[in-house]
Amino acid sequence: MTRPERAGRTPSTLSSRSLVLALVDERGTLRAADAFDVGAALGCTVHQIRLVLSRLVDEGLLTSVGRGRHAVLTATDRHEHLHGPEPEWLAAAFRQDDGDDPWDGRWRTISFTLGEDRRVQRHDLRDALVSLGAASLMPGVYVHGADWSHWLDETIERLGVRDAVVTAEITAWTVHGRSDPREIAAHLWPLSDTADGYRAFLERHGPVGATSAIDDPTAALAEAVEAVADFERCIRNDPLLPYELLPDDWPGRAARDLLVDIALRLRAARERTGLPRLFVRYDELIVGRGASRPSAAVTH
Repeated sequence: MTRPERAGRTPSTLSSRSLVLALVDERGTLRAADAFDVGAALGCTVHQIRLVLSRLVDEGLLTSVGRGRHAVLTATDRHEHLHGPEPEWLAAAFRQDDGDDPWDGRWRTISFTLGEDRRVQRHDLRDALVSLGAASLMPGVYVHGADWSHWLDETIERLGVRDAVVTAEITAWTVHGRSDPREIAAHLWPLSDTADGYRAFLERHGPVGATSAIDDPTAALAEAVEAVADFERCIRNDPLLPYELLPDDWPGRAARDLLVDIALRLRAARERTGLPRLFVRYDELIVGRGASRPSAAVTH
């Protein structure tokens, strides 16, 4: 597989909004100068980046101190809620890749009744369940194939809807005439679309050498930002079902291995070139995983 040539414009898979959000660091801060520089490398105009920054502030996702390139922006609690538990989600994916979380044969369901007087909570709960990879069985009833109790309980508590929900575990059931677990999973979730997304990510960004030299730091950072945005789009569409429920040729593990390679390559160049830290929500997890692979030794 060969890497496609980079055109001098914003790639169609990456919005300027995704670019800006990908640069928020581990403290929840973003230097506007980094957004302008990396945006320019990806073909975004100054006006586009300025507009995105302004909108993110207006939406309550970021606060800003200073003006123009000298501004420093800080993520709000609302930003954290919208972006969910990505590090935990990725850690769960790695555990599944390693066979550490085999399916226990149980389906987890949640049903809820929230009237019009609680329609905001109803809307927020639906959004949260979808973001956690749940599939809708019927209005007010959702299901997941993995043990998502930690995230589900946290969501129920945060939204204050414990009095309106019923949870259950099912070991044998028939869904629209289907009783085979893999057939049920393929029926309830758009797995072929998710797999296509992972394959597109692999085609677009791989392969890459984790320790290969970086000649143009800004261009390398721009490519990595693009990869982060593409990967996050993939994993947000991935319900992280146990492998026992997935097709045999599922490409999720290969995509995550490539993400580790990209992160290690950028980390190897960071101290040498002063690149801004990327993959901040995943950095410790990814680098730790990469360091455990015999082929992933990183030289500085």
